Amino acid sequence: MFCVLLLLPVGVQLQWHDKFSLTQLFILWAKKPLIASLAFTPLLVLALSLPFSIQTLLATWLGLWVIISTLMDIRHKLRNARSPWQGLQSLRASYWGMCIAHIGLAVSVMGIAFTSLASEQKDLRLAPGQSTNMAGYQFNFESVEQAQGPNYTAEHAVFRVLAPNAELYIMRPEKRTYLASNQVMTEAAIWPGFTRDIYVSMGEALQPELGNASAWSLRLHVKPAVRWIWLGALLMALGAIIAVLDKRYSHRSISKYSTEKASA
Repeated sequence: MFCVLLLLPVGVQLQWHDKFSLTQLFILWAKKPLIASLAFTPLLVLALSLPFSIQTLLATWLGLWVIISTLMDIRHKLRNARSPWQGLQSLRASYWGMCIAHIGLAVSVMGIAFTSLASEQKDLRLAPGQSTNMAGYQFNFESVEQAQGPNYTAEHAVFRVLAPNAELYIMRPEKRTYLASNQVMTEAAIWPGFTRDIYVSMGEALQPELGNASAWSLRLHVKPAVRWIWLGALLMALGAIIAVLDKRYSHRSISKYSTEKASA
């Protein structure tokens, strides 16, 4: 995957009938996106509060390298257009599909890398009124309440989660017992976000400690950029659909090309 992402932007620029070698093309064309991706890599790592490890920096740089190279290639193709709008309209659907798919691949790879390298998980015992910290977030266990659903009963926990930027979010995980089957299931609470997702799930009720309320076993997750995986996959699928809509790939165009080739 490293080689694919590294050579992807350069490979797009290759004109196989030209005399430029891959090394020459890399030197002539890739200097600006290379510098830009190197400059933005630490900024993105800081913005997402990711660890400054070699793997994280490398994944960030590769993703930005593909995205910035793709955007600069679009800008390069618009350089002689009378107006940006006319230039954008002149680009073929297959080219737009390729660009969107390449950006989607970069986003998805960064999401996989960030989620794998920087996710945090914590299993702990906590009682109402107690709190814990993880990944810069403060989890305050407020209370446990009884809840009644259409076909289940539940014990419903209330968490006040405070983010590093002082944003507050209420999370309500549940431990459900379904009446028909008497099956017990956990319903995790999710704080969704573009840069990270937070999950809180309840385990089993534990024996109370002396002077404390009944405690629960809990599992906390902080997963950075997990939604980028699915966003990248959607962009790749969208790029494929747009590329297929190119008029050159229609049945009529293919039939016309086949006829002209046969007559020649």
